[in-house]
Amino acid sequence: LLQQFQRIVELKETSQILHDVSSHAAQRTTPDLKGPLRSWQHRLPNSFESLSVWEDVFIWRCQIFDAVASNFSWSDPNTVASLQDKPFACIALARVARKQGLPEVAAHNISSISKHPMDVQDAFQRVREQISSFKSVSSQVETKSGLNLVNSTNLSYFDDRQKAEAFRLKAYFLDGCKDKPKANQAYCHAVQICPNYARAWTDWGRLCVSLCEVARSDSE
Repeated sequence: LLQQFQRIVELKETSQILHDVSSHAAQRTTPDLKGPLRSWQHRLPNSFESLSVWEDVFIWRCQIFDAVASNFSWSDPNTVASLQDKPFACIALARVARKQGLPEVAAHNISSISKHPMDVQDAFQRVREQISSFKSVSSQVETKSGLNLVNSTNLSYFDDRQKAEAFRLKAYFLDGCKDKPKANQAYCHAVQICPNYARAWTDWGRLCVSLCEVARSDSE
C-alpha cells in the first residue's frame, strides 16, 4: 500500500516538475527544483524492502532526471547537474544492492555515473561506496584492493568528517590485512581529524578490545 501511495505522490510531483521545466525552458531560464529533489532524497523505501522495490523508485526518477536535462542542452553542465539528482539515486541504489549481496548490480550503478557532474558530497559517497564494495568479499585480494583504493583517494576536497570516514575504512582494511598496529594508527588519525565522529571511536574501541584479548592470551 505504501509503495502504491509513493508512486501516486511522485507521479503528481513529476507532473508539476515537468510543467515547470517546460515553462522555463521555453523562456531559456532555469527552474528551482531544490524543494522536490530534497523531498525525493528523504522519501526512500524501507531499508528491508527488496532491491526490486528500490529499483522501481530510482529507475523512474532517473528517467525523469534525463527528461529534465534534455530540456537544457543550451545551459552549462553544472547548471544542468543542479536540476536533477541522478548521482544520489545511483549511489543509494548501489548501497542497497551491496547490502543485499548483489555486488555486480552495485558496481553497475556506481560506474553509470563515473563521468556525471556531481557535488563534493555525492563524489565522496560514490568513492565511499566503491571502497565499501571490497568489504563485501572476505578475501585477502579484495581487502588489499580496498586498501589500495583508500590510499589512492585524494582527500583534499573533503571535509573533516569525510576524511575521518576514509581513515576509518583504511583502518578496517589494515585490520583485515592483519596489520593491527597500522590499523590502530589509522583509527587514531580518524578521531584526531574529527573528534566527534562516533563510528570511528566505536570501531577503534573494538580493535582495542581485540588487542587486549591477544595480549592476555599471549601472557597466559
